Amino acid sequence: MKSQTLLLISLVVILFPFAIFSQTDLIPFDGNPVLIMGEPGTWEGDGVYSASVLYEGGIYKMWYVGADGTPDGTGIGYATSRNGVEWTKYEENPVLKGNPGEWDHHTPGVCVIKLNDKYTMYYTGALTGRSSSHIGLAYSEDGIFWIKFEKNPILSPGEAGEWDSYNVADPYVMYRDNEFKMWYGGHSDRFRIGYATSVDGENWDKYDGNPVVDLGNSNDFDRTHVAGPSVLWDGKHYLMYYFGNYGIGIAYSDNGTDWIKSEENPILTGNSIMLPNVLLMGNCYKVWYSSYDFFGKVTISYAEDLPDIINVCLDIKPGSCPNPLNLKSNGMLPVAILGTDALSVQDIETSTITLQGVSPLRYAYEDVSKPLVDPISECDCHEDGPDGYEDITLKFETQAIVETLGDVNDGDQILLTLKGNLLDGTEIEGHDCVLIHKKDEKLKKELTQEMNQRTPLEYSLKYNYPNPFNPLTTIHFVLPEAQKVTLTIYNTKGERVKRLVNDMFSPGQHLVIWDGMTDMGSSVPSGLYFCRMQAGLFHYTISMLLLR
Repeated sequence: MKSQTLLLISLVVILFPFAIFSQTDLIPFDGNPVLIMGEPGTWEGDGVYSASVLYEGGIYKMWYVGADGTPDGTGIGYATSRNGVEWTKYEENPVLKGNPGEWDHHTPGVCVIKLNDKYTMYYTGALTGRSSSHIGLAYSEDGIFWIKFEKNPILSPGEAGEWDSYNVADPYVMYRDNEFKMWYGGHSDRFRIGYATSVDGENWDKYDGNPVVDLGNSNDFDRTHVAGPSVLWDGKHYLMYYFGNYGIGIAYSDNGTDWIKSEENPILTGNSIMLPNVLLMGNCYKVWYSSYDFFGKVTISYAEDLPDIINVCLDIKPGSCPNPLNLKSNGMLPVAILGTDALSVQDIETSTITLQGVSPLRYAYEDVSKPLVDPISECDCHEDGPDGYEDITLKFETQAIVETLGDVNDGDQILLTLKGNLLDGTEIEGHDCVLIHKKDEKLKKELTQEMNQRTPLEYSLKYNYPNPFNPLTTIHFVLPEAQKVTLTIYNTKGERVKRLVNDMFSPGQHLVIWDGMTDMGSSVPSGLYFCRMQAGLFHYTISMLLLR
């Protein structure tokens, strides 16, 4: 059999989209704090703390606790940011607050997740700042207008003598492996961290082996309390951030209940640091945490462990193995960047992407393939299809790529390099191989259609970007067949504001821009608006926030 030559176009080290089982020290942002209290006398005039952050479509969304300086005066606010450090607070904050005499009059902790296009908030509640605390639940379609669960609280302190007999607080919730998982702080004499599970997110069972994270030894930074858990799944392990006596530490687990604390703890030090909230974006750990300023007021700060380059998974010619490259082809070369637990392809700045220095001519978002698990060599491949994560397929002119290869032979395997940036500027890099074909006969595994000719499977109104926006936002919808489409903007009173389109569209993906104007040509004020799509029997509505 003819031997194949592996030609390396550039010197690379192949990594895979899983966080390494270690963690370097976090680097605080020079401009800390990133979120400060409001004016004296306001609902948040005495401090802000307990951040819960999500990242969607290029926008960071934060829910946080604000305090007015009275023993029981807390509420939960909302803010947005393009970069995670410059925040705009929602003008009508707080978005959730208890009433005097209710079990959650005092709301000192918050965690928000998004599942099936609905926001779910798990929050700490207590009758007063000196009462036992419980954990409650609320739902929202847009993250701003919340409806409390009628059977609150959903988790309460244990019986007398149990480890969490006085308080349960500061929940962190994720949905994985078809169940909801909660880590929370429990208190009788000292704060420790417990675990609970639920099939519906409303009815919870505490783990029999609680607490799952206990106090450290007498010389450790967490010797008298461990609290404020924030947990992520990096693709192989659970990683928990928590706070102790004088800083933030981390612990690792394969199952969410058996935890090993890092020998490097604490990874961020300070006597007043508490309540971390972590996001893993690519290989970058982004952490928002609470701390006291010089005047004794609590604020929210930011730190990160930012790698020089994030390695992403590529699949050249998805569905084909090996990946043939016909040097005489005048068509397009499809290359997919694969989404994973650790990478949302919506976070990629598409204008920065190049393959061998060549920019793509177009791109589309769709689930086409899954990353190869534990490859033996750089050129291993598979023909597996979608895995449930959104990918981005880019189309490159084949001859433009061929011109970068130089002198190659029939049967050579060539390692191609893709480079670019995330929306926050972080560099990305990925690699995959092609099998050179110079002969005239048609390749056996040549794709019969280009990726952009695939017909979408279903109607959808996907998202608008940016959101919040000022003054323009782009609305994205998909059609599986030619259809008349109506897009209409409404205000919160249900009044029509703007008819964006009312026309026939071809099958495929379409983008429409709204400039914040009415049908009469006047500008609309800041606020929440709704875009409704009608296409045949399909109809769907998304919410959009305009902040002028």
